[in-house]
Amino acid sequence: MINDLYDFLAKSLGLPELAVSLAGGEIVMLNPDIMIPAKNYGFPPALLPLWSEGSGPFYVGYWYHWFTSRQPTLVRCDVEAGYHVTEIARTLEQLVRIQALEAMSVDGISPELKAFAMRVGIEDLDLIDRISLVTGDKPTGLIAHPLFAADPPLDCVPCGLGYRGDFPHRNTEGPLVGLDTAAGLEIPADLLGEIESIEDAPRWLRVREQRALFEECLQQGALAEAWLSCNSPGWHFSDAKLALAELANSAQTQAFSLLVSAWTSLLHELNGGY
Repeated sequence: MINDLYDFLAKSLGLPELAVSLAGGEIVMLNPDIMIPAKNYGFPPALLPLWSEGSGPFYVGYWYHWFTSRQPTLVRCDVEAGYHVTEIARTLEQLVRIQALEAMSVDGISPELKAFAMRVGIEDLDLIDRISLVTGDKPTGLIAHPLFAADPPLDCVPCGLGYRGDFPHRNTEGPLVGLDTAAGLEIPADLLGEIESIEDAPRWLRVREQRALFEECLQQGALAEAWLSCNSPGWHFSDAKLALAELANSAQTQAFSLLVSAWTSLLHELNGGY
């Protein structure tokens, strides 16, 4: 992971050994722009980075929510888009196939790709190759792969058709769904503007400054709402560090305290806020 504290956290959370190996640089990645360990451009607390890329820049990593029923998923976090996150994979098995597809679209089935596939457990390069010949490296093309069709990430089905995950999205009938457990950084900026006018939308999605709302949630014992506020636009990194320490003090759980120690150990505040 991005440092030893994150490596310890990942193992404590039971993330796959392959994820720890990828983030630790034990496996040679196919894209030369990938930086491992991830460079610190600042990132929101819910992100557990696997790597970063300087073009953008952006992160790829786990999106891990606390105090809610949501399951961990894998995202791209775009720094220059205010740290907005997009779900790109539901599982690590999907993520490594996305990497294979992107490499295949450039160099075909190269010896490097074959070596990568062997290390990460990909045994269906021929199927991925057939998909790439039809749709290139477009994520929507992966819906033709059984692994993606069974549980598609939102990036593969932007219309929401067949989506079973927790990320907020428009369903096939138009309304936004999944807002009650959504963090603001999961919602594009233009849709956040729309949500601000919805009276029964969650309050952390309707405010521009989060600190006062966070304190109110904490006083009410609403840990999930406080956490979702911490991962919504409207924070300076320095204030978010203080808020997370308060949340850890209220939660009194060892695993969450590990996350707070790992996140606050990094100099996020050099990058302003989100």
